[in-house]
Amino acid sequence: MGKFSLPRIAKVIWVSAAFLSLTVMDTAFAQTPEQFTVDHTVKFVAGTDKERALFQKIPAARKIVQGEFAMAQEDLDGDGKRELILLARSPSLCRDGGCALLVLQIRDHSVETLLVKKATEKLALTKERVDGYRALAVLDGTGQIAVGNRSNSALFGKQVVYTMRSRAQAPTESATAETVPAKGTASASAESTSIEMVDLIKMFMQPKGGPTILGDWTFGAQQWSPISWETTGIKETSPEEQKAGYPYYRVGEAVLTVEGKPTHQVLERSVVPDKWMIKLSGPRAGFTRVTLGAGNSGELGAGILESLKKQLPLRLYRCKTPSVSSGNKVYQVQGTGKKPIWINEEWSCGSAGCGLTLDIVFTKKEADKFQCF
Repeated sequence: MGKFSLPRIAKVIWVSAAFLSLTVMDTAFAQTPEQFTVDHTVKFVAGTDKERALFQKIPAARKIVQGEFAMAQEDLDGDGKRELILLARSPSLCRDGGCALLVLQIRDHSVETLLVKKATEKLALTKERVDGYRALAVLDGTGQIAVGNRSNSALFGKQVVYTMRSRAQAPTESATAETVPAKGTASASAESTSIEMVDLIKMFMQPKGGPTILGDWTFGAQQWSPISWETTGIKETSPEEQKAGYPYYRVGEAVLTVEGKPTHQVLERSVVPDKWMIKLSGPRAGFTRVTLGAGNSGELGAGILESLKKQLPLRLYRCKTPSVSSGNKVYQVQGTGKKPIWINEEWSCGSAGCGLTLDIVFTKKEADKFQCF
């Protein structure tokens, strides 16, 4: 295996350690092959202390490299550059015969999480691709692709193959396996209850060229999700919201971070990270709007999206509000290979602090409905 390095690692902040406690919520829109075949097995080698020091600079990898770990490098998308596969060997990250697995795509200025799984070292790359990436197949004792044997699993009787994630897409059966948080920290650790704001926003972006698909109401509902949902199922909205085209909703909360730090804090018995409200709205078939809201805080106001400009490909779309005390701006976010989304950043500050809301919509028609204050 060639020497591994992290170019300009100080600027890389795209990935949050929260993804080690998220079940993969999305995979490719492209049609999955009916049958996968093995191309070659993945060769893991033990990670070194030098590599551990490098990977600790990537928030998503910190938990895996705290203990013993293994790594492999494979070109999954055929661009001549290898992706990084990290596999925990620490007992705290292993359970039921599998350990935490993380696949990262590292480029000059960014790191993207392609897969989070529980797996063993008996893996192979498939000849087939899904959404441009080769998949990882679990091998049985004969070197063939394993077939699911748990009757209560979505993979029962099917090949156990993990496809790389494509953000903001509906889950498929190959993405339902459980991820592995550290023992005893599933719901108590700060990492398992927080997520990078950039990562959360980018998860709502759909691939360019494909059909626009309604958001899945099960978004973030997996066992180890950092989102704590207050709503059991979905609920009917107010008459005003129903008239506006959002008859159903689901609401929860989570700590959002920027570069690993909470966006704002609140003083309780001690100073703790304050949570954002997360609301999904839309018809029964799926959500079409996402609202992120932060309550009164002296630490938040206008400009949080501008502070993410290096990580979030955004441009001002409309509403050039000059006021620092209240107002709004609408941004268009256009990622490479992704459909655009629009975010209305609205703020209001007073003696009690500042309130901030980010409304995300998926069509220009909806974006044009935002009023400029």
